[in-house]
Amino acid sequence: MLSSNIAIGVTAAAFYFRAIRRRMSTNHTREFITNCLYYEPLALDTLSDGLKKLADDNESGIKVKELSVKNAISLKENSTTFNTVLFKSLLRTKALGRLLLYSPTIPSSQTMLKTYFDGVQSGLICIVDRQSQGKGRGGNTWESPHGCSMFSFKSKEVDGSRLPFIQYMISLAIVRAVKKLSGEVDVDIGIKWPNDIYVNKTLKIGGVLCQSSFYKGVFDVTIGCGINTTNDKPTVSLNSLLQPGSKPILREQVIAEILNQYEDMMDKFRSEGFTPFEKEYCSVW
Repeated sequence: MLSSNIAIGVTAAAFYFRAIRRRMSTNHTREFITNCLYYEPLALDTLSDGLKKLADDNESGIKVKELSVKNAISLKENSTTFNTVLFKSLLRTKALGRLLLYSPTIPSSQTMLKTYFDGVQSGLICIVDRQSQGKGRGGNTWESPHGCSMFSFKSKEVDGSRLPFIQYMISLAIVRAVKKLSGEVDVDIGIKWPNDIYVNKTLKIGGVLCQSSFYKGVFDVTIGCGINTTNDKPTVSLNSLLQPGSKPILREQVIAEILNQYEDMMDKFRSEGFTPFEKEYCSVW
């Protein structure tokens, strides 16, 4: 599986570089970035039921397309699109993020996974550049401008008593990822209970949303995250916290590192519980 992904990544990368030298009309580019959901060819067998349900739902207004070489070229023409090849190369996970859906613009990645892909528990992730109806806690709308690292992913739990800790674990994974990517400089990033990520204890930089349903004997968990990465509005961005002259942090790095941290942490959590993380969590709370 991994070797196939790498081979596809190398091939796609070659076409990406070729695409930079191409020019396409604005209208041609727009049709590839408005309410389109792209899936990797290798994911078709696993996701076929959900993709068909989405494609048959006329009310969704979302078009389903394969992330073929041709479509990858067209997407690359827009400078704001997410680099899926780079993202895959940064993953160290066994499962999380290996099954990828991507969209430049859809209403909500969280709603997408919950509505059409309930029961898919194999590390599926949906990454978006922008959301028009991003979901927050209590039904609030999450502002989702370009430059925000936005994604939702699937996980599963067999023990219902663990569910309340999922929110703690993903929040701590975000804090760990940001500290690592910032080079451990003095970035005061912490958790504001229950689901917000703040810097300097005053400015919100991101948040998480965890939702679950019971499906075939296990809890199907959908986890949504958003971290302001390159956009300083409406509050502050991750890159604005770095030292002057520092290399900018990319959205691809942010999402990949959060998944890397989360999968490692959850392996330990499932065998040892929350105790190994409690002190660290309280220190950033």
